[in-house]
Amino acid sequence: MWPLYLVVDLLGGLFSYPPLSWLLSPFSWIFSWMNRGAPVVQQMGAAQEMRLPTDQVPGYLDQYVQHYGDAALIFATHDGYPQIVNALLYNQDLGYADLIDATDENGNTALIYASAKGFRQSTAALLRSGADPDVANQGHGGRTPLMEAAGAGHKDLVAALRLTNATVDAVDDYGNTALHYAAYHGHLSCVHELLKANPRKDIQNSYGHTAASYAASNKFKAIADVLSRAPSKRELAQRAAEEKQKSKSLFKADDDTEAAEDEDDPLKELAELVKGGKKKDAAKPKSKSEPKRVHGGAEELHEKEDSFAPKLEKDGGGLSSKERKSLEEQITKLKRRHEDAELKAQKRLVELLETSSGHQQEIDEAQRAVRNFQLNLTELSFKVQELQTKHLSSEQRAQEEKDRADRLQQEMAEAELEAARYKLLAEGAEKDRVLQEEAAKRQEERLKNKREEVNEHLGRLERQQQEMSSLRGDVKKQQEALQQHREESLKLQRELALLKGEEPPAAPAVEEMRPPAKE
Repeated sequence: MWPLYLVVDLLGGLFSYPPLSWLLSPFSWIFSWMNRGAPVVQQMGAAQEMRLPTDQVPGYLDQYVQHYGDAALIFATHDGYPQIVNALLYNQDLGYADLIDATDENGNTALIYASAKGFRQSTAALLRSGADPDVANQGHGGRTPLMEAAGAGHKDLVAALRLTNATVDAVDDYGNTALHYAAYHGHLSCVHELLKANPRKDIQNSYGHTAASYAASNKFKAIADVLSRAPSKRELAQRAAEEKQKSKSLFKADDDTEAAEDEDDPLKELAELVKGGKKKDAAKPKSKSEPKRVHGGAEELHEKEDSFAPKLEKDGGGLSSKERKSLEEQITKLKRRHEDAELKAQKRLVELLETSSGHQQEIDEAQRAVRNFQLNLTELSFKVQELQTKHLSSEQRAQEEKDRADRLQQEMAEAELEAARYKLLAEGAEKDRVLQEEAAKRQEERLKNKREEVNEHLGRLERQQQEMSSLRGDVKKQQEALQQHREESLKLQRELALLKGEEPPAAPAVEEMRPPAKE
């Protein structure tokens, strides 16, 4: 889908410059007026996270680190590569775990991108590694990850963020809570999930709208009925238990304060004030000054939506009387609270400073002890990191040994199959050899019988030759006798012819009697 995103970004940038931007200005004014004060989000659904082959993860990891630097975690989360996100967070040498809550040039953290796009695995990895679910967008609406997930309808991410103690009643720059976003866009499942955290339903944004009023105006009747419904017995019992627990904690704090005043020891109270001041000073830069930032911007979420969240109009002509009245009431309340808080803080500071002059040395000793504890904690954290690294390396070695054992087992199974095949071939060859020996024996017997028959036939031939030779002698004798008889007969015929006075007959040709041909 990245070619489509590239084309859309190019077209958006092209239409953002005059004179092309003048063509879209009337439409943007109309849509911004219709949706003023509404927590609008892009209805794109959950994007699909991509799975890389295991052997390619180190190469992609190195490319992200080399190309994006400190913003590699944000870009990997934005692009939907949970394997690279896990690798960046678990590699202690890279140090991306310390930049887990850093914002890019668009003011978004990695958890904001994962929640807005519906990346489940990346969100789970970030939350497991300690990502703060309450870090809001800086300079572009002040939305938290819970607001992004609720507005986009990602119920499972809303549940995960709720279970990690995300502040459900946190508000953006326009006074909208996560319940406002879910109700405005009609995500009933997200509304039910948020109601499990017992949020305040009566919070009004800068224009005096509640979550129920947005649901009613957008004709989401089911959500409007759920938000307008009276609390059930179970909810009332839960609220009563929470109030009881709060009252117990307040009573306990009052008892501790009275005991401290009886002992006339303002050191503890001053130390708490100093500690509280340090916490406020440490927390103050996070809200007003620049937080941790990295170079590069993955994406400016909802860039093309001018009315993503409620905005204050510069002139009062676009505000209704109800909205103007709500704003005035909020400003009055805020001023009153600020004045009361400032007066109480000044009074308490004067009281504590008057009684704290004699305890500065003890405070210094307490601070030194705190520093020692912090050093010890740092050493312990280093040891824990070292143990975690050893544990990961041992797990990797165990996995390698397991893979090697599986590979050897597979090779052994293949060798056994090969041995069985050779055994079957050997058995077949043995059977063939036995059959060939039996056939050879039968052939030898047949040859022996043939030799005997040949010998007998040769004997018969010799006897026949002997008989033939004897017959040839007899024939020769007979021929000689026959020749004698012929000569005597011819002699008698001549004598008879002479007696009769006739011419004597000629001598007949003698036929040589040949022996019969051999068979």
